[in-house]
Amino acid sequence: MTFLPTPPHITHGGQHFEQNLIDASANINPLGAPDWLHHCITSHLKNIAHYPDAYCSQLLTALANYHAIPENTIAVGNGSSEILSWLPIVFEARPWLIPIPCYGEYRRAPAVLKRQVIEITPKENGIDWEQLETALHKYPQAVVPLGHPNNPTGSLLDTERVYTLARSFPKAHFIIDEAFAEFVEQYSSFIPVLQNENSIDNIFILKSATKIAAIPGLRLGWILGHPDTIFRIRQLLPPWSVNTLAQAVGIQLVSDTDDFFARSRNNCTFLRQQLVTQLKTLPHITLTEGAANWVLIHISHGGPPLSQILTHCYANGVALRPCEDFTGLSARSLRIAVRTAAENDHIISTLKQALLPDGQP
Repeated sequence: MTFLPTPPHITHGGQHFEQNLIDASANINPLGAPDWLHHCITSHLKNIAHYPDAYCSQLLTALANYHAIPENTIAVGNGSSEILSWLPIVFEARPWLIPIPCYGEYRRAPAVLKRQVIEITPKENGIDWEQLETALHKYPQAVVPLGHPNNPTGSLLDTERVYTLARSFPKAHFIIDEAFAEFVEQYSSFIPVLQNENSIDNIFILKSATKIAAIPGLRLGWILGHPDTIFRIRQLLPPWSVNTLAQAVGIQLVSDTDDFFARSRNNCTFLRQQLVTQLKTLPHITLTEGAANWVLIHISHGGPPLSQILTHCYANGVALRPCEDFTGLSARSLRIAVRTAAENDHIISTLKQALLPDGQP
């Protein structure tokens, strides 16, 4: 375990705005936005002359129907990261136990508010559950954020292990981040625990429309959990946090009858398998094979410097995500988002040139 004394500096993918650039630094749906998105937005443009629904009433109803849970167990925000940023206030002075590597906002949000942050160092194959349980014995009221799948490794949680910990430590709060759930085949969501009459009260689930609907510029996320905590989150969220267009898109997204989620999932699974197969042919790299819409690779010390690889790829129209700011990962790690088949081919050829400048094995 390590303690985090000051807020970390966090960087994010997707900060590339050049034309004709394949942005594999952000994990956005390679299928793109739903076909209905343009019409949905244009048909609601007239409504931006008015304030948005401050309570997201229609969106809450649509989400409650979609997840088959009561409306009072849902709070909606301007992206799941906004909701995450309020949780250190909701849970007050509790310490945060954070298995690393992880999405950077898990670490930044509590650190900014001077909450105690204790990092749980990983085992070679993922979360060190024994270390986490030991820490929970010491900090039984802790907040524990867990990616399902994890960003950046793409690994899935052992759901039964999480349920066991949640029951064993009822005063702790487990935040399950399902931002990338819709990309995963045969996904085991934690939402059924909220549908059960004997539900576990200390599990909360973060959801996001950003990645699956390819709308990072709109921002829409929500959290599911116990009504008392959800009520507190709603109190803290600023009025009109979710704009009119995002609400309209969210309603349409969870009411979609064209199987957009299933098509996206199938498409992404196929493309990821192709990308993994191609990456395995390249020298100097090892892969962490996860279940999400990206692949984590590690460049061996026999390969070129990481900065040289990134510069070459960028000069040839490919942006990758360096992972030096993910505590717990090698500084020679890269995350590559799954893109279209043609884009993946270009990523592979460019990466091969970067790894072997003369193009020879």
